[in-house]
Amino acid sequence: MKVSKGAMVRWKSSGGSAQGKVIQIATTGSLKAASGFEVKASEDNPAVRVQVYRDGKPTDVIVAHRMNALMALSAPPMGEAVLRLSALLNDPERIEMATRRVRTPEGARKYGKPIGSVIRPGIDLPVGKGRKGSSNPASGASKKPSRKMPPGTKFPSAQRQAAPPKDAPDADKPSAVDKVKKAARAPRAMSDVEYQRRADELSAALKEDWVKNGTDKKFSLDGKGKRWEKERARVHQQIVSEIYDKEFADVPSDGKALFSGGLGGAGKGTLLKSGRVEGVDLDQYGTVNPDDVKEYIAENFPDLVPESPVYESRMEASAMVHEESSHIAQMIAERAYAERKNIVWDITMGSEKSVQGRINRLRDSGYEQIDAVFIDIPVEVSVKRALTRHRRGAEELRAFEASGVMPRDPNGKEYTPLGGRFVPPSVIRAQQTDDGRSENVKAFEALQDQFDTWSLWDNSVDNRDAEKVREGKGRTPSSRQARARRERRQDASRTSGTAPKSASQRRKLEADRARLAEELGQALTEGFDPDNPSDKIATPEVLRIRKELARIRRELGLSGSVDRLKRHLLHL
Repeated sequence: MKVSKGAMVRWKSSGGSAQGKVIQIATTGSLKAASGFEVKASEDNPAVRVQVYRDGKPTDVIVAHRMNALMALSAPPMGEAVLRLSALLNDPERIEMATRRVRTPEGARKYGKPIGSVIRPGIDLPVGKGRKGSSNPASGASKKPSRKMPPGTKFPSAQRQAAPPKDAPDADKPSAVDKVKKAARAPRAMSDVEYQRRADELSAALKEDWVKNGTDKKFSLDGKGKRWEKERARVHQQIVSEIYDKEFADVPSDGKALFSGGLGGAGKGTLLKSGRVEGVDLDQYGTVNPDDVKEYIAENFPDLVPESPVYESRMEASAMVHEESSHIAQMIAERAYAERKNIVWDITMGSEKSVQGRINRLRDSGYEQIDAVFIDIPVEVSVKRALTRHRRGAEELRAFEASGVMPRDPNGKEYTPLGGRFVPPSVIRAQQTDDGRSENVKAFEALQDQFDTWSLWDNSVDNRDAEKVREGKGRTPSSRQARARRERRQDASRTSGTAPKSASQRRKLEADRARLAEELGQALTEGFDPDNPSDKIATPEVLRIRKELARIRRELGLSGSVDRLKRHLLHL
């Protein structure tokens, strides 16, 4: 049988067999082994030098054979395969765990070795399958008397260690070897053609499900995602509390806000984390991102995401909770507004009207510093990166489901893959304008004068850091002074000129104002669903408190409306 250089081969040895890798082939002359033994070569039967492998690992032993004495191995030694798999799994301990060993009395009888002994593939053969009681010196085994015994004979070591009962807790638990074998059977990656077919299938399914099966159509009372069924609203409050406690617990209340805008895949989070944006320390901000809410729902509240045979994961179907995740994100933001927590709005800025509404809401809540960072990329680059991100997540989930081995992040920490979030290319391309730009960057440019500071970045080139294109200031000191003058004039028109002059009177009014504000917050919370803070309440008790508060605010010379105070108190 012909073999080539670099091939793994096996040959018979005294009492068994050995294996190794071909390192040299000669058709004329002769080849010498390390021991000095010489093998003559010919065209019909070349001479071959082989590096001996033990336990799947190369050794320094070199032997020489005729080619017709060698047998090609169809696969590399198991030890080498285990090494490669363990390296892929980033778990070196599994190398030792996955080494093939005698583990049961049946195995001890089969191989004629004590329980716990290493089984060397191709060298240690079952009793009666070629074992004569001694091995090739090249294999590293010393000569021993034959262990062939009458059928049914038990070795002392096997008698001492009985097999675990079938009902033992770990009897059905897969061993490390089983996991490594399962990892080897992981599905292959999809080809480009296969993935394109899969993307087309998902696009068609989401186009229909978005309209008919979106959770805002099924579970909101108004069909618009503003008022939700009671049980659904209760879960919303739980999600808001969990995310808010995680994101904003240690965030200072400096009244600073930052808009981070750009198409999907623009690299908004990467840029902010890099520390290259002047004056922005992410540790001092809490982030609100509707897409992060989708991922949180898929991981912690999967029952909220509708199921369908089309989707391989909750993340693929997460588009159906788009309006619901946006609603929850707004609730988180409202709670942060009430405490003037520093906040980052991580959004695409796809609508000028929507962004303007958020800016107005921040100003009304007392935020004095509102900045913006926009990362610009072409629409087709966004499409490509969105599909790449989905494909990577989908294949990662498939591999995990096949092998049971959790992937690791760059820091070596294991995590459970959720699959890829799929955004139909048609949705992204709908943002493209006639001049080849995006509605998103145009909305940002139209609102630049609303931000205290802003910067525009370009991140259209893969494997390159985003580059700053330009930056500027929108709200100049003169415009802020003009706003302050307008507010003072409005305050003067609201007051009756009866503001107390003594400090004791002011202290008393402040105490009354704090007491009434607490009473108003309690009345509003008890009398109304907090999911809908924009609605009005006109109960006698609320009207009485509002009237008293308005009087006190006039006497104190304070600006703003009670409605604004109400919105703040709802989220305390």
